[in-house]
Amino acid sequence: MQVFKTTGGNIINIVDQVKADIKQLQDIGVIPVNVEIVATNDMSEFVRDDFNTLGRSGIQTLVLI
Repeated sequence: MQVFKTTGGNIINIVDQVKADIKQLQDIGVIPVNVEIVATNDMSEFVRDDFNTLGRSGIQTLVLI
């Protein structure tokens, strides 16, 4: 299964919702326990890292000013 972000979509919210949906499907037995779910090309991790870096840089800038 592939999930794509549409224009204007929030990649972090989409990934978090897909992970929650997969967990729910596993919990109710729709996805069997012997099926392994592997996330590939999860770009939300890069976006999260960029936000963290941006936040740290902003704080450092405020301190220096």
